[in-house]
Amino acid sequence: MKKKVLVIVLCVLVVAIGAGVWGYNYFFGVDHNLRTQLQEEFSEDFFSFEDIDLQDIGDMEASNQLKPSTENKNPEKDIPNKYIGKLERLEYVTDKKIEVLFERAYEEYQQQKSGNQLNQTQLARKYLQAANMLEESMEAIFQDIIKEMEAELQENQLSDDLMKEIVATYNNRIKEKRSAIMQQIEGAI
Repeated sequence: MKKKVLVIVLCVLVVAIGAGVWGYNYFFGVDHNLRTQLQEEFSEDFFSFEDIDLQDIGDMEASNQLKPSTENKNPEKDIPNKYIGKLERLEYVTDKKIEVLFERAYEEYQQQKSGNQLNQTQLARKYLQAANMLEESMEAIFQDIIKEMEAELQENQLSDDLMKEIVATYNNRIKEKRSAIMQQIEGAI
């Protein structure tokens, strides 16, 4: 009797795990056909941050002025300010792209709903894939900025504590934004 119960429990557990893995891969896994469709629909540049000027307005003004003498330079303050400006610009551009994604998803949802052709699973899958593409591209630029900052901190023999703090803040903001977007989606549906 105990063996039968154990076998049944194990079978149910295997099926549940298999369904969970399949569901995760279906919604969050890479679907090259869907990615191609999204790139055509949004344009390839939408999911890329390569051409974005991440130079902060303060950086632009400073580069247009005469360079201050080396006596006034303070790498301990200048380096963080330089990279925090770039990261703030990256966040701003990302937020704008997320808004566009959300608006498009909502418009498509309304169109499908009014035409009685609503397939929530496909719609969710499509826009989750789009969000993942955007996040991957943004993550690559973020990592490039962090590596650049780390090299400059090491070159000036400064602590990398600020860099670690920025990475932790970045990870927290990603979690917060995901949560906020999910709440926004729940409110819109």
